[in-house]
Formats: sequence, C-alpha cells, structure tokens
Amino acid sequence: MIIQPIMWECLMNYSQKNSFCSGVHRIPPFYVYLFSFMTILKNVQAKGAFLTEQIHFNKTGGIHRMSGPSLHKLDAHRSIHDGVVTEGRDLLNLLLKVRHEKLEDHEKHARMTAEALIEHWETRLIAHADSEEEEFYDEKIKEKPELATPLTMLKRDHELFRTIIDEIKQKMNQETISDEMVDYFKAIYVLAKIHNQQEEGYLFNHH
Repeated sequence: MIIQPIMWECLMNYSQKNSFCSGVHRIPPFYVYLFSFMTILKNVQAKGAFLTEQIHFNKTGGIHRMSGPSLHKLDAHRSIHDGVVTEGRDLLNLLLKVRHEKLEDHEKHARMTAEALIEHWETRLIAHADSEEEEFYDEKIKEKPELATPLTMLKRDHELFRTIIDEIKQKMNQETISDEMVDYFKAIYVLAKIHNQQEEGYLFNHH
C-alpha cells in the first residue's frame, strides 16, 4: 500500500493540537494516523505477507500456520522481528502522546489506540510465536538437541506475551486507559525486544 505524500504529512502532524489536515476531507490527524496504520496492517495480513509463515485453513475452519523458509534465514527472520517491534513502538508512542496532550475526546482516542495495540500484538507478535512453536522450534531442536533448554525459555517468553495481552484485554473493561495498562503495553514492547535478540542469537549461532 502506497500512502500519498499529503497523507504522510498528516501522519506526522498529530502534534498540531487537534488541527485538521487540508486536502484529506478535514479528517483529524489522529484518525488519519490510526486508520492508515490499521489499513496497512490489515493489507499485510490479507496478502499473507508475514514473511514468517504461510497461512492455510485447516479442516476445522481455523487457521493453521506453516513455518515458511524465511523463518530459517536470519535476515528475513530479523526483518519480521524488527517490523513487529517498530510498529508496536509507534502505536505505543501514539498512545502516550494522546494521553499526555489530553485534547478533545482524548479518552476515546486513547481507547482506540489501545485496541489497535492489542490487535497488533495479537496478529503480529503472538501469531509469529505460534508459528515458531508449531514447527520451527522442533526442527531446530532436532538439528541441535542442546537448544532444548534455551528454546524452552523462549517459549516461556511467548507465554508471557499471551498473559500480558490477556491481562490488558480484561482491563479494557475499565472506563479509561489507566497508567497500569500503559505499563503493560510498555512491558510487552521491552520483552519483545529482548526476546527477539536472544532468539536470533540462539537460533542463528550467535551464542
């Protein structure tokens, strides 16, 4: 998906104190940013463009993720990691900006951003973790049995990802986005960065 230059300008201008972007039907910058981000994310999903997996429907109608060849290549695997973390960081920064500036409808906007963050971590980070656990990790252990212990630790990280997201989803029943919820979002971002570095090291002979 290619975003026109005027759209990119809008994406960068939420700091204009709730101003409107000329030429984009006077849409508030917040909505432009969030809508564009989610459109890109859904476009990537629809095309199966996660380099990490090939998605197929299984007999029960659910989604079965097959580990693709890119999981076995450091550059491709790292690109997946970097994309997931960078997009998560950008949405987190938007959430922090919305809560800090407290412009009109900021609570509504904060909730929208938090929902987008949840969807991002579920569809990118956790989907990637599911794919790794289905086949990739087992293949690596067969190649190198000594990886059993570190990969168990990495799977524990995956469980922490799932647990944190579940905790946030439960807290979304609150009327406002709390500092505690923001701390959970920060935690998953930091954990994802550390996890990715360690995983790349263990799986691609950096240790």
